[in-house]
Amino acid sequence: MKASRLRFSTLDVFTDRVFAGNRLAVLPDARDAAGQPLTAPVMQAIAAEFGFSETVFVVASRRPDCVRRLRIFTPEAELAFAGHPTIGTAIALVREGIIPMPDARVAFGFDLDAGPTAVVVRHDEGRLAAQLTAPHLPDLGAASPAELVAAAVGLPLELIDQVVHPPLDVGIGLPFVIVRLASLEALARARRDRDGLARLPTPGGRHGVACYVPLDDGPTRVRMRVFGAEIGIEEDPATGSAAGALAGFLAMTARWPVGTHALSIEQGIEMGRPSRILAEVAVVEAGVAAVRIGGGAVTVSDGWLHLPQDLGST
Repeated sequence: MKASRLRFSTLDVFTDRVFAGNRLAVLPDARDAAGQPLTAPVMQAIAAEFGFSETVFVVASRRPDCVRRLRIFTPEAELAFAGHPTIGTAIALVREGIIPMPDARVAFGFDLDAGPTAVVVRHDEGRLAAQLTAPHLPDLGAASPAELVAAAVGLPLELIDQVVHPPLDVGIGLPFVIVRLASLEALARARRDRDGLARLPTPGGRHGVACYVPLDDGPTRVRMRVFGAEIGIEEDPATGSAAGALAGFLAMTARWPVGTHALSIEQGIEMGRPSRILAEVAVVEAGVAAVRIGGGAVTVSDGWLHLPQDLGST
């Protein structure tokens, strides 16, 4: 039987220029030469080969209200939800004409394991930009001991700012430990400590720690760094799921008034891959009604993978 040729694109997401933002590989038709979906082990092997924070495999949707199912893999694990893969894949599929865009914008749904996820793609000053609505409202989980979190990010305890809130699990489809640090200097000093991360007791600790510092009083701007735990990511240059969780968390804890609020999240600065994530939080009388994450992406490469037939299919 003949080998499988799989088309792929790579993009830099949450940026408007190449070699910045977060790298992403997208396989827009993840079927083998016989037309069967790739198996999860093959997807995992391909994601490890790319070595990016995430690789997306686009397959047929399981739901009539979604255009495609996205299977999202880090080099070591499959994720139920992630922001930059969803944004980047939406832009890639529209760019290639797989999802038609007859006007200046198009709205559709992706089938993710975390739940159906609404996406809008539009033209923004000559480029494509996308915005997703998180599949879940912010979920506040357990607090983590500050001394364990400090050890996980290589900082002394006094640089963990606990005045506003303790380190806390928050998720909009994927939980992270949200940690406020004392200063930008503390954020620059932070380092991933594998053993320290392994000692974090909460579900968020198994995905990663999102450290942030407000850049103004709103805040309307923050800088963030995200250190991965058990998912094969040392540090992520742009993490939409953590950005959305942070924005929703700030809206809840600061009691933002009714309306739509914007938060600009800078990430990847310390890695030399600057990123900008735009979060929106819709607040109603009862609380947070929706969290949206948006940004741009640029194509870096297009190509083909050549896989031997004996890798298998489902």
